[in-house]
Amino acid sequence: ASNKNYEQVASVFLNRLNTRQALGSCPTVEYGLGYHRPFLLFKDLELQSRYNAYKRVGLPPTPIGAFSDGAFRAVLQPARDENIFFVFDWTTGNLHFAEKYSEHKRNAAMARANFIDRYGKSLMYRRFDDLYYEPIPEKSAPKDN
Repeated sequence: ASNKNYEQVASVFLNRLNTRQALGSCPTVEYGLGYHRPFLLFKDLELQSRYNAYKRVGLPPTPIGAFSDGAFRAVLQPARDENIFFVFDWTTGNLHFAEKYSEHKRNAAMARANFIDRYGKSLMYRRFDDLYYEPIPEKSAPKDN
């Protein structure tokens, strides 16, 4: 999340925790897997791990990374909204938030379409063997559509 989204991201996770929902967080699954993909596969979400925040309610057993001062402050003063979903758009670097699952599905479809349009479908589920989120280099992304 960029600095401009900390309060909204904090709100989503706090809203989920307060209603006893699974956090549904891709980075925790990726931490358990030891790698990341621009878009996780359904089989990735079946990971049997204490870090799979799609299958467990509550926080992971340990932190998966260090937080910034801005992220910490955001948890103390989160946005006041009802959002319980967000999706990252790799092409714009923006997060899209939603209260309802139907909105979230539209946002996710848009993020996938943007990714395919910019990078091609072949990189969509590619495994990156590190856990760093860096922009996908344009030159390594031949379009395949």
